[in-house]
Parts: sequence; C-alpha cells; structure tokens
Amino acid sequence: MFVKVCKISELEDGAMNKFELGKSSVLIARAGDRFFATESSCTHEEADLSLGILLEFKLTCPLHQAKFDIRNGEVFDGPNGTDPSSIRRLGVFSTKVEAGEVLVDIPLS
Repeated sequence: MFVKVCKISELEDGAMNKFELGKSSVLIARAGDRFFATESSCTHEEADLSLGILLEFKLTCPLHQAKFDIRNGEVFDGPNGTDPSSIRRLGVFSTKVEAGEVLVDIPLS
C-alpha cells in the first residue's frame, strides 16, 4: 500500500530525511529527480542513517561508515571498511511521485 510521506519540495537534490510512518520510520533520499526509500537505521548498530552522507546513490552511515546503495540496499563496505557480508542489506521500498508528493510502498504495522 502506497503511503504519502512528503512533498518533493521538502528534499533538495542530494538530501535525505527520516519520516515516521506509524510504528515504522523510513529514510527518503533524493538523487536528481528520483526518490528512494530505505530503512532509516543502519543494519549494523541501528545508527540514524539520516545523519549520514549521501553521494549519488551511496549512503554512508554516520557511526561506523558502512556504505549502502540506496537503489537496492546492497552493502558496498561493512562497518569501518570490513567485509560487506558482515552486515545485512538495507531494506528498500518502492516509491512513486504523484501530484508533487512522494509515496512509499511500505507495510505499516
């Protein structure tokens, strides 16, 4: 089920923000005219990824610098440069834009 999360005007290119959706939180990242939705917490030690760094499609965790691909959740680097297989992929969700708003397909619990 797609849920309205924010207006596209709330995020500039290269920006990201965490949004609360019921009991879940989701990270919305903007890369150009594309919007991506992922889990908002790092899969290593649950750091808030909205405080990290986004360069193109690569999101770096602010705590131990694990690196994720926001397009598919792939782990580029594990914490502090360890083997990427040391942590699980980042959960990603489908997005779409309608009437100037970002919608995310996320199960609400």
